[in-house]
Amino acid sequence: MATNWTSPCRRRSLGFPTKYWQRLVIGLLSCFLALMPLAPGLAQSPELPLMQTIEQLTPQGLQELIETEKPEIATASITLNGQELFKVAAPANSDGADGSNLTAQQRANEIEQRLQRIARQVAASPDKLDVYWATDAEGSQPLLYVNGKFLLTVTTLDAESQSHNSLEVRANQLERIVQDALDRYATENQPSFYWRQLRTGALLILGAAVLHLVCRYGMRRLNRRKQAMAEVVANAPSNRFTDAEIATALRDQCQARESKGWIDFQRTLLRLAQFGIWFGAVYFILGLFPESRSLQPPLLDALRLPVRVGVVIIATYWLLRLSNRLIDRLFLAIQDSSAIAGEASQRLGLRFSTFSQVSKSVAGFLLLIIALITGLALLGVQVGPLLTGAGLVGLAFSLASQSLIQDFINGFLILM
Repeated sequence: MATNWTSPCRRRSLGFPTKYWQRLVIGLLSCFLALMPLAPGLAQSPELPLMQTIEQLTPQGLQELIETEKPEIATASITLNGQELFKVAAPANSDGADGSNLTAQQRANEIEQRLQRIARQVAASPDKLDVYWATDAEGSQPLLYVNGKFLLTVTTLDAESQSHNSLEVRANQLERIVQDALDRYATENQPSFYWRQLRTGALLILGAAVLHLVCRYGMRRLNRRKQAMAEVVANAPSNRFTDAEIATALRDQCQARESKGWIDFQRTLLRLAQFGIWFGAVYFILGLFPESRSLQPPLLDALRLPVRVGVVIIATYWLLRLSNRLIDRLFLAIQDSSAIAGEASQRLGLRFSTFSQVSKSVAGFLLLIIALITGLALLGVQVGPLLTGAGLVGLAFSLASQSLIQDFINGFLILM
């Protein structure tokens, strides 16, 4: 005899009447959606110092993309042979129009020109290298010299930009940095250096090719496993009519999807490994030679945002797969418990399948919304107003679709 799912005894088995569960869940959802528009305002209230806005909860790299506050100190890099040596600082409001109050970039350009001239002279006579610093006539600022030629003045902003309170400490650091950089410049201008770097580059290419072949071999093995699984599923009998056979078929399909998803995940990792291998090889080869080192920072800058967006897309995709897998396992466990209790039927299996698909759709929608907001934040869009609008829309949707939510919760509780 078929079980009456709406009978009073079935409702009492849940501990509380179903309508109380419905009201409780709907009330919690409504309160949550109603408070979402107030979250940004509460986060910015001085009376609630523990609250944080979404910009404060994002990673450090994402904060750098979002923040718009202009720093008081501007810095610029000093490079030699494509390598960054140190940074010099200047007030952020400097315009350099009068020639006395230079910007950080103008100051860096002048120092680089002096350093290039000194480096060429040192390369011609590498044995004659003397780097030292001395205070100026007023005794307030250290002056850095190379072979008696003035290179730069160590200012207070230079020390503050590196979290130093002492000009002498910063001057000693710059003395060692310039000494090592000029020694390296003299070494890198020798013919033997280029031959050694060419051999290193060839070994890098050879190693990258070997690792690429290893990844390709692994992908072929995974493809063979995937084809074998597809053949097993295709050869499985399809004329299953009893409740036990239908439940077994659903369980087999779920396990096949899990195995296929794991194989796809491994293939994705191998593809990413191939890209990372060749990108790393090219990046390190560019850094082997002074003439190509300047291409490394633009290459990283060009790939930084696409890589972040790609990570968000890949993470969203695999979270979707994981959520589908967990939902399948949840409903299979509920179905098995119903079968043990003698309540299995074809109609019940169809109910489980329907609610499983609806749950997957809801989980996928939520994950896509989170991924969209994260992607917009990576692009520099202020997501605070967007979340406020989404909260208002969610509140309106919850008020307008209470009956739909009630029916969904009612059906889920009946299944349980």
